[in-house]
Amino acid sequence: MTEQTLVPQLLAILKSLLTQAPLILVALAGVLLALRRWPRSTAARRFALPGFGLLLVNAMFFSCVWAVLPQWLSEQGWSGRQLEAVFTLVAVSTNAIEAIGIACLVVALYLGAAVEPR
Repeated sequence: MTEQTLVPQLLAILKSLLTQAPLILVALAGVLLALRRWPRSTAARRFALPGFGLLLVNAMFFSCVWAVLPQWLSEQGWSGRQLEAVFTLVAVSTNAIEAIGIACLVVALYLGAAVEPR
């Protein structure tokens, strides 16, 4: 990667991360709150932390992937059909990881509701 391609790539990554900023901030807040309250850990928090953590890592990692991958694959000479297959795989991976994170949060919600005093 040359300096001529590095700056546009970094700008693309930054732009991609900025589009994910609301999710990144909420997930980061969730991770920090779960860690802060960890000593009083309940089963709900043990699911909330990985749930928020997965959402945070997923948003940050795949923002970078989506920013860099199209240009890099094009430079490598990949055909349109190959690009479509890779993009489909990346999209399915992104959605699967996000679904696991959300599932952890749903479990945490129901576990938390089960221990609430009435």
